[in-house]
Amino acid sequence: IRGPAGEFIARVDLAFPGVRMGFEAHSRAFHTGTHMEIIDQRRENRAIEQGWLFIYLGWADRKTPKEALAFIERAVARRLRDLGLTVADLTTK
Repeated sequence: IRGPAGEFIARVDLAFPGVRMGFEAHSRAFHTGTHMEIIDQRRENRAIEQGWLFIYLGWADRKTPKEALAFIERAVARRLRDLGLTVADLTTK
């Protein structure tokens, strides 16, 4: 994720830049403890200031990948509707 001047804001696990939507897979290895919570929160807040929406997937979601993918598809479709966009709008940019 980059800011208006091209500055680095954040790296997310999965991004849909056309709708400013980022997905994060939170794991105990990388997102546990007060220090990591502070880092994650600050990073997310900077991205939110740029209009990004974050969705989190947990460790349990890996056990049901079809359901997780269906959730991602529904979430992106909802974001498109909320922004008044269609998939065609994203492919023409």
